[in-house]
Amino acid sequence: MDHLGRALDRAAGGRGGAILISGEAGVGKTRLLTEFVAASGSGATILVGGCLALADGAPPYWPVVEALRSLRGTEQPTLAGIGVAGMTEGSARGVLDDRSIAERVILADPGISAGILDPEPQAAGQAGAARPDALRGAEDEVFEPVLRIIEQATGLGPVVLVVEDLHWSDRSTRDLLTFLAGNLRRHRFLFIGTYRSDDLVPGHALHTWLAEMVRGAAAELIELGRLSRAEMTSQLRNILGAPPRPDIVDAIWARSGGNAFFAEELLAAMVAGQEHLPPTLRQVLLARIGNLSPPASSVLAMVAITGVPVRHELLAALGRLPDDKLLGAIRECVDHQVLLVEARGSGYTFRHSLLREAVEEQLLPAERTGIHRACAQALTADRSLAYGSPAAELAWHWYAAGDHARALPASVEAAVAAQSSFGFAEACGHLERALQLWESGAGADVPGAPPVDGLQLRLLAAECANLAGNHQRAAALARAAAGSLGPATAAGSAALVWERLGRYLWDAGASEDALVAYERAVELVGDDRGTQEAARVLGAQASALMLAGRYAESHERAQEALDVARRAGARREEANVLAILGFDLAYLGDPGGIPLLHEARRIAEEDADPDGVARAYVHLATLLSEPLSRLDEAVVVAEEGLARVQATGLARFHGAALQAMIINTLFRLGRWDEGDRRAREAFDANPAGTAAMDLHLARAKISMGQGDFMTAAADLEAVKALSARAIDPRFVVPVVTLEAGLAIWEDRLDDARDAVAAALAKLTTSREVWFAAPLVWHGLRAEADRAEAARVRRGSDEIEHARATATDLMRHLRQVNDRLDPSAAAVHRTADVYITMCEAECSRLEGESSAELWEKVAATWDTMRQPYPAAYARWRMAEALLARRARSGPAAGALREAHATLRHMGAEPLRRQLQALAARAGIDLDEPAASDEPTPAPPRVSSAEDRLGLTRRELEVLRLVALGRTNREVATTLFISEKTAGVHVSNILRKLDLRSRVEASAYAYRLGLLDETEN
Repeated sequence: MDHLGRALDRAAGGRGGAILISGEAGVGKTRLLTEFVAASGSGATILVGGCLALADGAPPYWPVVEALRSLRGTEQPTLAGIGVAGMTEGSARGVLDDRSIAERVILADPGISAGILDPEPQAAGQAGAARPDALRGAEDEVFEPVLRIIEQATGLGPVVLVVEDLHWSDRSTRDLLTFLAGNLRRHRFLFIGTYRSDDLVPGHALHTWLAEMVRGAAAELIELGRLSRAEMTSQLRNILGAPPRPDIVDAIWARSGGNAFFAEELLAAMVAGQEHLPPTLRQVLLARIGNLSPPASSVLAMVAITGVPVRHELLAALGRLPDDKLLGAIRECVDHQVLLVEARGSGYTFRHSLLREAVEEQLLPAERTGIHRACAQALTADRSLAYGSPAAELAWHWYAAGDHARALPASVEAAVAAQSSFGFAEACGHLERALQLWESGAGADVPGAPPVDGLQLRLLAAECANLAGNHQRAAALARAAAGSLGPATAAGSAALVWERLGRYLWDAGASEDALVAYERAVELVGDDRGTQEAARVLGAQASALMLAGRYAESHERAQEALDVARRAGARREEANVLAILGFDLAYLGDPGGIPLLHEARRIAEEDADPDGVARAYVHLATLLSEPLSRLDEAVVVAEEGLARVQATGLARFHGAALQAMIINTLFRLGRWDEGDRRAREAFDANPAGTAAMDLHLARAKISMGQGDFMTAAADLEAVKALSARAIDPRFVVPVVTLEAGLAIWEDRLDDARDAVAAALAKLTTSREVWFAAPLVWHGLRAEADRAEAARVRRGSDEIEHARATATDLMRHLRQVNDRLDPSAAAVHRTADVYITMCEAECSRLEGESSAELWEKVAATWDTMRQPYPAAYARWRMAEALLARRARSGPAAGALREAHATLRHMGAEPLRRQLQALAARAGIDLDEPAASDEPTPAPPRVSSAEDRLGLTRRELEVLRLVALGRTNREVATTLFISEKTAGVHVSNILRKLDLRSRVEASAYAYRLGLLDETEN
């Protein structure tokens, strides 16, 4: 759009041009032009024509004639419903009133002229084919008249000639377009043509014409590529009106490949509950292969069945076509751009995955089974024929061929191969298939195949599912494994099964159920505390207690687990426990905690334990960012950890958790644009479980701060759905805190009060002041807002209720703070600033907001490098100063500093509040004042001022009077004295010839001086 807009600007200045837009069918060429025409129509004459899919039967010059017909006002050509624009009917008729020119354009007898320019033309083929020789033989007579018509039209303004589907154009049309583009380069003219790049087979005439246009007319070429995953996600969100579910994005991305039209059709089918290709989409796809020869169709069938790029040697080994016919058929498919030569040059693949689906759907079941069996037999004989993993391809073909006995061991082998290369999602898929086959009794009689242990199969599948981020499925598999345990199972082995179940449940967000599973694992260990199994179980329970905020219990259990691990020589368990112990100690203020975390990572790396390495990074980054507030260091550690986990296939879980940590930290540092970009990237990986919750919470903070309340609410709903069984305060409390914040912004103070009360009920035993303090502050902010509103309405009962609620909130916060270990200095620092902030809100609730407390809060947040709460505090500080009618210099300075911060971050809701305060106080936020006196805002032109003869301040007073405000309340709102407010009211009544405030209120309502929100 930007590119086309600049080209039109150049054309408007007399520098004509030509732009040729290419792209595959459905990529968005027509949509682009539709938007461009809609945006440009009021300033240019838009002429639209399209080529017909009639090959040599199309009438010469048809798209140009179709475009010029619109100038006669006889028919409006459309481009997705948009026709000629920018030219009145009278001016259009004036251009074509020269009948000699109009007749010479066609240079044929009246029958042909009527057949082409008639408002209701005959079929295009009949109109053009009737006398094609007459048209083709008169090119010299046609070009000049058309040129003169367009030249005359450019005298009225820029002219844009749009011709679509040039891949169907005839030779005469292409010659005419070349002539026009070359001769109108110094006129106010822009030619835009589109063509399908996937229709240009070798030897297509358009190849030569494109080269001529670039050389002779200096045409620009624009290729529209497919959408990226992030762009397609945005597309789906705009269609649905809400963020799409990750599984929907995954499915549509995999099938559409970023083709915009395909994505829309697939989404519509999914919403309608259709599993197969939509009919419209199937027709589009099959049309591309309908004219291929039988050998080419046979090649497509073989390639479709492989499901992956296929090596030429495998196609030859299937023996379905002789070598010479096979090569020719492949060449035909490649020339027609149905198949592509894979980037490495060693195989073939479909240009689009949906083409493969369409081809496969056309095959009979017996055809599919036969090709699968032939592929399996060929790969069994020679594994080098596989394009990727031989084990994976072999397992798939044996399974699809119906030979389950051979598919089972092949699936296990494929899973082991995938797991060894960190392909955990792929390994899980193979294991799920193997488990299904094992449960059906397959594989028991395969000669030479090793026996398959069902319990180990379930546990391995569960571990791969968890590492791939599918925690719900991992928990289900582990629960099935626990249910299959018998009396002969050793206690240590049974304990490990329950430990795994606890870990997967916790990662899935069911922390309450996880604690039960961990307790069962500890019971099974019993008094045998000298084994690796015991160390793992005890360490897992310590981890859960730490995450639940029960640090003293966690520390005690972790120390016990560390002793057991060292006695048993269990290095992997030792690393895990050291990470937990380090977090506990650092949180409690022990300087030896962080070195333990580094030691945990070192041991995990030596033990080649990618999961242990990732967890050490997550613990360290979390510790630095949240309780310790070492924000820059936290970002560096998280970035380093992210790079490590992305290299080991753990990006969907641990990578997402680290991304969330980075986004949260960027939010606190005020780098919201960067955080928003990182959130989009993180969601592209389709995170799940606790990692998904972390990301939704992180994005919700930024969205709410920027005023995108719809996205924030959707993210909070997603977290609540994912954490239905969670007791972990890092999910339970932030969700409710953000819900309270959203309710405050939307003036739902009752909802905010209820949300805070519900969350506090779940924090009775936690020492997580890190989570409790922001929650209590939100509650007190809501109560202060409630008291201010009640004070205007003189609602004393409401004020007393707010005061009582605030007292309870402060009592709870101090109780949580008192439970902190005195040595936890960094945590106390965060708690202290929130306590001061809460005390400042209490002063506001009492009607005497303390500017000194707010100033102290702002300065503390400054030292902690957190600009958003500092800006909030400066807003409240300025409000307090202005309320006591102090000198406005300090208030103006605080407002200007906060305003600059909020504008940089894009914090629109708070910035609007701050601007409203500045406007009421007459403070200019952009220009610093030269003194402490109020700086008058620039005069505002107001029709109401002109019409009523009132000043701007008098209009503000009239609006407040109409809302029922007393003189005292008007004075408080506008930071003026009560006496001055009374003078303004008297002046209003005198100027408007009104007798009372009641009449003034009615007058203001009648004139529409109140906003809808005020009404």
